[in-house]
Amino acid sequence: MMDTIVCDFETYYAADYTLSNMTTEAYVRDGRFEEILLGVKVNDTRRSGCYPTAPPRSCEKKWTGPTRHSFVITATSTASSLSHHHGIRPAMHIDTLSMARVLDGPKAGNSLHDLCIRHLPGRQGDYVTFAKGKRAADFSREERAEYGAYSVNDCERTYDLAQIFLEQMPAAELQVIDTVVRMFTEPVFLGDVDRLRGAVATERRRKIDVLRRIGMLCPVCGGDGADRTQAISPDLVLPCKKCAGTASTRRSWGPTTSSPPCCGSTASSRL
Repeated sequence: MMDTIVCDFETYYAADYTLSNMTTEAYVRDGRFEEILLGVKVNDTRRSGCYPTAPPRSCEKKWTGPTRHSFVITATSTASSLSHHHGIRPAMHIDTLSMARVLDGPKAGNSLHDLCIRHLPGRQGDYVTFAKGKRAADFSREERAEYGAYSVNDCERTYDLAQIFLEQMPAAELQVIDTVVRMFTEPVFLGDVDRLRGAVATERRRKIDVLRRIGMLCPVCGGDGADRTQAISPDLVLPCKKCAGTASTRRSWGPTTSSPPCCGSTASSRL
């Protein structure tokens, strides 16, 4: 039977360097990345440990040995840190965030704070808000102890959530979650970045041309036309309402709220 290990890294973050505005891979591989604390909980024990920076060599050797372990993680950033910076690849990833998206829906607030409110009597702490912009060397001994207590509490809450979620998750879904996490933590091929960027740009231009041909783009500003003035004839592409109100557009297109020229000529011939 494999051990279940909860891991929670506390890392450096700042206003211009945070998971809120960059991808997990970019964050973990960035030169500014720094591990400050690592909270660890092994199985259903009341003791949780907190290491000052990275996992000790003894842990790394044990976690990557012949008998690998399953890891409970709060986000893919933890798994990415373990894989990219320490070469630790567990037998299985048990991601509480991914399980919450399946059980509670992707639109529900699925942060650890929100999950604790919905599913647990305990709560997540808020010390991480005081760590913004602080490097490991900036913490006093007292501050590090408080941050460590916060990290240990995260491990306890994450383990409790995993026990609740695992009872409701089909084995096949857990395998899918593990595979998706590994797509981020253990990439197996590298793409030609320049060629891929070129393909994206080409596809973007193709879609814009298609939208322009079917009259879904404003001919003035190039907008998507969601608020475009309704045209009576499908062949007549009118400006969007925002552009229709400008003086230069009125001079070029005339009043867009009146009938288009084709309708006016048809009405005259009927009279």
